[in-house]
Amino acid sequence: MNNLRFLYLSVLMLCGLALPATAQQWSFRTAMDVPRFGIASAVLDGRIYVLGGEDSFGNVLATASRYDPVADRWDELPPMSRPRVFAAALASDGKIFVIGGRGPEGDVLDEVEFYDPAAGLWQPFSSMQEERQGLAAVLRGTRMFVAGGSDGSNRLLESIEIYKEGDGSGGGWIPFDEDETVEVEGLITALGPASITVAALTFVVTDTTEILDEDETPITLADLAVGMTVEVHGVKGEGDVLVATRIEVEDRGGPPELEFCASNINLNIGDVFNIRDYVQVKDDPGAPVDWSQVFFTYTEAGADNPTVPPDWNLGAFNAGQPVTVVAADAAPGTGNEGEGRYRVYVVRQGASAFDDALRFEVDNAQESEVEEAKCSGGQAAGKSAPFSQLGTPRAAFAAVPVDNRVLFLGGFGEIGPLHLVQQLDANGQLSDLTPLPTARGSLGAAVLGDSVLVLGGRDGSDRVLTDVLRLDPVSGTWLPMPGLNAARESFAVAVVDGAVFVIGGRGSDRVLGSVEVFGDVSMPTDAVSDPTPFDFRLAQNYPNPFPDHTTIPFSVSSEQAGRRVTLSVYDVQGRRIAVLVDGVLGAGRHEVTWDGRGPDGLPVGSGVYVYRVRQGDLDARKLMTIIH
Repeated sequence: MNNLRFLYLSVLMLCGLALPATAQQWSFRTAMDVPRFGIASAVLDGRIYVLGGEDSFGNVLATASRYDPVADRWDELPPMSRPRVFAAALASDGKIFVIGGRGPEGDVLDEVEFYDPAAGLWQPFSSMQEERQGLAAVLRGTRMFVAGGSDGSNRLLESIEIYKEGDGSGGGWIPFDEDETVEVEGLITALGPASITVAALTFVVTDTTEILDEDETPITLADLAVGMTVEVHGVKGEGDVLVATRIEVEDRGGPPELEFCASNINLNIGDVFNIRDYVQVKDDPGAPVDWSQVFFTYTEAGADNPTVPPDWNLGAFNAGQPVTVVAADAAPGTGNEGEGRYRVYVVRQGASAFDDALRFEVDNAQESEVEEAKCSGGQAAGKSAPFSQLGTPRAAFAAVPVDNRVLFLGGFGEIGPLHLVQQLDANGQLSDLTPLPTARGSLGAAVLGDSVLVLGGRDGSDRVLTDVLRLDPVSGTWLPMPGLNAARESFAVAVVDGAVFVIGGRGSDRVLGSVEVFGDVSMPTDAVSDPTPFDFRLAQNYPNPFPDHTTIPFSVSSEQAGRRVTLSVYDVQGRRIAVLVDGVLGAGRHEVTWDGRGPDGLPVGSGVYVYRVRQGDLDARKLMTIIH
């Protein structure tokens, strides 16, 4: 080790370089003011936005902060409109979006909001179809893409949604189906001159759309009506417009039969509930309910039957509003069945009888069933069920975009942390990659060039991890990298100009506010928006240290266009052992990979090496380390 240190210092003297703090290991930067975990993060214009989370005292935060990696400075932003933890975030169209998460009351969110740096304001955005915490969000091309997580019932999700821009009337989240085919069954909720809306999806109907009655007799769009149950087959056309290829009528008899998901529900004073959460379509629990065709009563005949207190919350039930249980609801003699018991019937408009009955009993001596009695498969808010799946339900996993693919890594499944690594390719095919050596959830992931990194997390022995792994793009195997200084899970990860940052999280025994960085952060902050961004520059290689392959990013200056560019590697004696670039290159960013071999084609020894780029009279050099 002393010999290696001597050689390292010799190289510094030989090349006239200052020792880069991040050349061999992770180093600490300025910490956040408030330690927190379960935070979301995104990068915009070279700055890292850190959003929400939970502090050491169990408070769910609406805090929004921005970190400048070059200045090593934190700035506080206006808080989000809603506190949230275990949310996801991404940057798109010059804005920062924060998606889903869990609120301070334990409520899992489908809400989305965005921060506009130009205006300095948070604004609401279209909500997802499903409530999600511990979800993953990435940009797939220019489209926002969310996957997995868990819902308010702690049910692990495998569904995928993608945000679809609207045509002048706003956009919305839709199920993601990469093979361009769409199949959905449900009630017709809207009809246009050349369109049909079913299960919150609107399809264009063309002259070639086949429309069939129940007995498969051809009919026209004019023969359809709102309230019919149909099955629609379609494809994604240009601009992701949904085009119906076939429409099959399943039922002309109006809204489908409904049922309650429980027969009896015990309530405690102070409980808040919405009766719609306990109703679903009888033969299709995932189908949406058309609430305009449904009402609630207190008699089998469907007529109003006043209760004590008068019409106990009937107005709120029929308006779809939440109800709070109060002490008077449990008083002797209350309820249409007495002693704080209320029997409620659900009825479809035009039906000759009720569909189902549910009895509420207000009794603080028994445990509340207000949450567990909710429909787990229903769509109480009238949302359609996504039809595209991850394949394995999971939460607290990582997702990263790589070219035209999305990689899903680790997470917590139904039986604990996962080894699973999968990719969704450009054709919508899900396939397995080399699994993680250690199963882990609440991990971080990042992309550097063509390499994917996995960082930290919690394993199956309940250990919080420090290790960092790299998926080698050539061999497809996981290789070790220098580990984090602090073990952490549920932290933020961001990459800025070839440097990886980890922020906050939860350690083995405390909540963290620390920030660590691996890589070169010497790029001026304003270079991201520089109108001539192709300044001559040599970035830190990655990974570093490395056992065999490393990537060297560099930029060629437009001011000396046409001048010869060389990039070479030297040993500690100043001898050139490899020439990686020699010729004229176009202005802009470039990368080159070195396999760690010398002029004889054999791997060079462990130690410190200098790599140097020259363009005309411009010259830059840095250090890298090989460890076998």
